[in-house]
Amino acid sequence: MATIVCDLDGVIAKLVSSHTEYSQCEPNQEVIGVLHRLVGLGHEVVIHTARWEVDRSVTESWLRRNSVPYSKVVFDKPLGQVYIDDRALLYSSNDETRGSLLEEILGRLR
Repeated sequence: MATIVCDLDGVIAKLVSSHTEYSQCEPNQEVIGVLHRLVGLGHEVVIHTARWEVDRSVTESWLRRNSVPYSKVVFDKPLGQVYIDDRALLYSSNDETRGSLLEEILGRLR
């Protein structure tokens, strides 16, 4: 099956203003539900985050507390305003025109 790499802040977790608030992030239940469905279909989930390695403990604790399925977390993603990637899927919880996130992901895997 496929490996799905998913960003943490702004996708799985709602954005917070400071790293001192990581333990209090609000979970995005829509995305967490999609990740559960993907894992149930046999796909692997890797979380990629610009959080620093020193935040691993609070991050993994938050992921467990919010039942986020994943096989590993990759820290220290370069922080940028634009990422150019040939396999990217732009996610925005504010996009009213977006269809089903799960169907969009599965459509790319076909």
